[in-house]
Amino acid sequence: MKKSFFPLYNDISGNTLGIHRYDFGIGQKMVYIQGGMHGGETTYFIFHRIYNYLSEIESELPFSVTLIPIINPQAWSQRIYYNTVGKFSLINGKDSNQFYDTSTPEKDFQHYLCYTLKSIAQEYKYGFDLHTARVSNPYLYIEADNEYYNEIAKILNFKINLVDFEESGDFSSILARPHKGNKKSNTVKAFTIECGSHDDYDEIKIQEVVNNLKTFINYLIENSGEIILTSKPIKLLKPQNYIVAPVSGFVNLFIKPNDKILKNQELGHIYKSNDLSKAIPIISPDDGIIIQFTKTVCIMEKEELIWYGKIL
Repeated sequence: MKKSFFPLYNDISGNTLGIHRYDFGIGQKMVYIQGGMHGGETTYFIFHRIYNYLSEIESELPFSVTLIPIINPQAWSQRIYYNTVGKFSLINGKDSNQFYDTSTPEKDFQHYLCYTLKSIAQEYKYGFDLHTARVSNPYLYIEADNEYYNEIAKILNFKINLVDFEESGDFSSILARPHKGNKKSNTVKAFTIECGSHDDYDEIKIQEVVNNLKTFINYLIENSGEIILTSKPIKLLKPQNYIVAPVSGFVNLFIKPNDKILKNQELGHIYKSNDLSKAIPIISPDDGIIIQFTKTVCIMEKEELIWYGKIL
């Protein structure tokens, strides 16, 4: 294993912030895994276990695997009263995960960071970007609905597989675009894995993601880095709109991640903050499966409350 440090910039006190990179194996650059784009997305425990696993099998690796567990040190430096608030930069309000489509690093920190990371990732055959969501179980974003992406999803074996039809500037969307018909981009097969809830340690969720990534790496070892198509079916979900809070107040939800819901089902109550006598029901507008929902019990009117998907 080779460990290296790539400096990104010097902060106001003159200290250098950068990314720590861990390279395993030799030969073709096969698997690239990054995480820690947003402060509070606690995927580091997953990287620790994958690191130990790769250390054990490195002599058997016929290709190269690279881990970068914290790709955005700026986000993890942003804290307010013990809490990490790294979704958006407190300097310019930008989400650093939206600028992988940049063709130049000479703009701001977000563009420079994404330009640097894309330059690394595009050398690999398969790329994974690890995040966490609000209250949720692990799930996979599939950026291109084609047979090879679907086959990789089968190998990974997450319970929820979301097909993302939107074009955006995030990691997996940009690197997956050749498989959406954009031949001018690179050809890495890229995925986003949501690994569970923000700012949380959950042994079951951590181990699920670790096991799925180990299964994929072992599959590549056994099949010389190639994906073999099968007729095994896969259940794909199309993301739907959020259910927003009908009023401001305090919320009590009756649901769990991955629950199946029915149209007109009561999903919880909101207790109106300006009227102690009112408990407003939260009603599902459609059939679907719960993907994630808000972590706080305090909610503002029109804020995103619940996110669900529909089976394709």
